[in-house]
Amino acid sequence: MTLRPRTMTFLLLRTAPLLAVLAVSACSSRGVTQLRAQVRGWTGGEGRIEVLNDDLKTLATTPLDASGRFNLPLPGPEQLAGSLQPSLIPSGIDGCQNTVKVNGDAQYYTLGDLTAFSSQGSKVAYTIVSQTHSTDQARSDKRVMIYVTQPVQVRGELKCGAQSASYRLSLQQGWNYAVSRQSQGNTVIESTGKEGFEGWQVKQ
Repeated sequence: MTLRPRTMTFLLLRTAPLLAVLAVSACSSRGVTQLRAQVRGWTGGEGRIEVLNDDLKTLATTPLDASGRFNLPLPGPEQLAGSLQPSLIPSGIDGCQNTVKVNGDAQYYTLGDLTAFSSQGSKVAYTIVSQTHSTDQARSDKRVMIYVTQPVQVRGELKCGAQSASYRLSLQQGWNYAVSRQSQGNTVIESTGKEGFEGWQVKQ
């Protein structure tokens, strides 16, 4: 497998077996600060996990053990400087119906994919995601994490032709859990709890 640069389409957000470990993240007065999880079915041996921005710059990294477990410190303001975006709504949407309202003035960073590097053999990189599918593959839930510089609410719909994205986000300063639910050209992007973020897999 080869490294795929992290991309976000309009249907997601601007900018995705071993038993999973139970603990997902560490919380403090600063909110969510780390992601403790496991790559299910990992066979690449020891290695490392990295957070890469769109320019493939490493924003955070942590060791990956032979069973796929990792404990990733999430990047803070200093690491994210230069990678933050002014909006979650993609640009270039002329002709689309946009009823999305933003209550707050924040900058954003969306983390939907991680990159796993195996230390075995050649330096191979794998894109990993936290995603589940319905049995008929018609629906999928992709878990993402969103960083904001201050509290903000993002609500409304962006509709372009037969495709639409509905935003239902209440975000606190720092890192937040969210999920992108996709079905037949329609996507709902909403705030969620930490459940499911403990399990990741190599993107096919």
